Amino acid sequence: MRTEIFKTEMTNSVDSLIRNAFKKSEHGYNGEAELTLTLRNSSTKTFESVVITDNKVVGHALLSEAKINQIKGLVLAPISVLPEYQGKGIGSQLMMKIDSIAQNNNYKFISILGDPHYYSRFGYKPASTYGIIAPMEVPEDVFMVKIFQQNDDYAGLLQYAPAFGL
Repeated sequence: MRTEIFKTEMTNSVDSLIRNAFKKSEHGYNGEAELTLTLRNSSTKTFESVVITDNKVVGHALLSEAKINQIKGLVLAPISVLPEYQGKGIGSQLMMKIDSIAQNNNYKFISILGDPHYYSRFGYKPASTYGIIAPMEVPEDVFMVKIFQQNDDYAGLLQYAPAFGL
């Protein structure tokens, strides 16, 4: 098993992975593959990482640049693992990789909408802890953030990339 930076020739594999993972998820498929393609083709800075096992793309994460006031950070959306590979550490591997990407590129935070029980294991806290406001209606406990540099004032509205349509 290895993690590597996304390569263009993996587009179809990633698209299929995202569709399969979200179709079987609790909330179902809501256009995550199209969002990925839109972000990838936009002027927004993005980072993608995949996990490959048995010559197959089994995990994928996309980070896109975001801001709170003038503080640059990232939004993790989507992150997906093929259902038959869930529970085998693929998601954890992706979470460690995205932290590395953020820190190596001097981003100060990563935001995510997700299961608080899962993401709190990786240091994510409710965004409200820092006074961060979502640009859409969302349950407070699933709007989470991981801060890498505590000395900034993060209070304010999180601005997603335009591709999110918010």
